[in-house]
Amino acid sequence: MQNFSLIYLLIIAFIAYGAEKIADTMLCLLVALIEGMARLTCKSPIPILADKSAFSLDDAREVLKMKAADMINIKLMKYGGISKAREIIEHCEAKNITCMMGSMLEDPCSIKATAQLAMEYPHTIRYTDLDSPLFYKDITQAEAIHFKANELSL
Repeated sequence: MQNFSLIYLLIIAFIAYGAEKIADTMLCLLVALIEGMARLTCKSPIPILADKSAFSLDDAREVLKMKAADMINIKLMKYGGISKAREIIEHCEAKNITCMMGSMLEDPCSIKATAQLAMEYPHTIRYTDLDSPLFYKDITQAEAIHFKANELSL
């Protein structure tokens, strides 16, 4: 059963239990995922970063409480904007947890806001992944973000 993809498991759950049970099934799968991450984190010499397993402050708290990751990846668009991301950063800062600021396919305005937020918390935000503007064909000069090697200029 370990080799089944999450999508395949969701399809099986939908067929087996119907739409009304799908939320319960997804919650069970998430708990199993976090428990597996906790086992991996406990044994790994490499720090484990929670990305797709946390979508809110409550999720991040649960991941950290279960020791399912050493770090949290914070994305403005995933968490619901600057104020929600700041809540998670401040929670992690209080617990001395390292974070990473990441991005999804976002416009340069969002990347600039993410970079500025990361600079406000240099002891907590130790890593950034803000490369989504590199995927755009055209960016206006007013929105331009400049990349040189591993440096980002706003």
